[in-house]
Amino acid sequence: MSTDTPDAPPVLDSTLSRAQRWVESYRTRKQLAGINVDPSSNTQAVYWRRFERMIADCARTGASVAACAALGVAQSEWYFRRAAFFWCAYKELSRLLDDTRRSTVNIRMRTGDDANPIQSDSECDRGGAQIAALLFGCESFEAMPAPGKARRYGARSRIIRGLPSDWREQIFTGLPPWLRTPFLVLALTGCRPIELQKGVWVALTQRDGRELLMFEIEGAKVTARTGQPTRHLWREIHLCPLATLLYNQLYDSIEGEPRIQVSIACGRGISDAVTRYGAKLWPGHGRLNAYALRYQFKEDLRAAGADRDFIARAMGHCNDVSQNYYGRGRRTNPGGTTSSPQNYSGFAYAQASRRVRQRVLERELVRELTWDGPRRTLELTRDGPERTLELTWTP
Repeated sequence: MSTDTPDAPPVLDSTLSRAQRWVESYRTRKQLAGINVDPSSNTQAVYWRRFERMIADCARTGASVAACAALGVAQSEWYFRRAAFFWCAYKELSRLLDDTRRSTVNIRMRTGDDANPIQSDSECDRGGAQIAALLFGCESFEAMPAPGKARRYGARSRIIRGLPSDWREQIFTGLPPWLRTPFLVLALTGCRPIELQKGVWVALTQRDGRELLMFEIEGAKVTARTGQPTRHLWREIHLCPLATLLYNQLYDSIEGEPRIQVSIACGRGISDAVTRYGAKLWPGHGRLNAYALRYQFKEDLRAAGADRDFIARAMGHCNDVSQNYYGRGRRTNPGGTTSSPQNYSGFAYAQASRRVRQRVLERELVRELTWDGPRRTLELTRDGPERTLELTWTP
C-alpha cells in the first residue's frame, strides 16, 4: 500500500491562508489599540452565547450571520454582536487551524496498513468547511454597514462636527507612545490607514526660506483611471501645531538622515485606538475612527482657501469630484466647523504623479449648453493649461 499522500487541495490551502491572515490581523489590531485580545471571563461567556445564537439564526433563516444580527436592533447592539462574533471566530479559527495542521501531519506520517487517509481527508474537509463558514461570517460583518447608518459618503464627514478645534491634540496625548507618530502623520497628510500601512516617507526640507516637513505617500485605490500612484505634501513646521509635534517626535531620528519611513503594522489597529480614546473623551459623540482625520484634513484645506486642484492632489484624487464625498463647501451650521487658523495653516505645496481632471467645470459647461435655445448648434473652445475643451450641441 502506497504511503504517499497528496498535498492539500489548492482551495483548502487558500482558505487556510486567508484564515491565518485574518487571525493575525485581528490579534494585531487589538494589540496596537492597547486592548487585551481576550476579554474578561464574564464577557467571554456572553460572547459565546451570542455567537451560538447567531449561528443558529443563520442556519434557520439561510441569511448571512451579519444580516441576522442586524434584524431589529440598534447600532450599539449590532456593534456588540459584531465584537462577539469576531472574538469567537478568532478563537474557533485558531483552534481549527491547529487541528487542520495536525491532521495534515498525521496523513503524511502514517505508514503501513494502519494508515487511513480517507478518514483523515474527511476530517480536513470538515475543518476546511468550518473555517470557510467562519471567514464568510467575518467578511459579511466587515462589508455590512451598521443598521440605521447613512450610506452616503457626505454624511460620514458629519462625525467631526461638534468636536473642539483641538480634538486631534487631545487624542494625541491619550495615545500610547508607539501610536503617536503614526497618528500625527495621518492627521497632517490626510492619508488613508492602508497608505500608512504601506509606509509614508518623511523628510526635513527648506524651500523659499521656510522649514518644511515633506511627506511622500504611495497611494491606495489606484487603477488605470483613478487615484494617484504617489503624491507629495509639504507642511510648514512652525505654522501648524501638529507639524511641530511631529517634528519634536522625530527630531532625534530625522536629523542627519535624508528621510525616514513611518508605518503601522495594521491600519485598522490605529483606527480602533482612535475609536477607543475618542469614546473616552467624548462619550456622547459619534463613533470616531482614523478616517475622521481624513475628513478633518479636507476641512482644514477648505478653510485655508485651497482650490479644488490643490485639494485633489493633497488627498490623492485624480479628479476634482471625489473630494465632494468628504463634506460640502457650504455649511448650514456655521458654528459646526472644527477648523481654526492654528490647525489649518502651514499648507505649502502639493504634487501628484497624475494631472487632476477638472470634471466639475466640464459638467457645468455641458449643462449650460444643453439648455440653450432650440435648434441651434454651439461650439465652445476653452483654452486652459494642457488642454482644449470643444463642445458641440445639436437639438
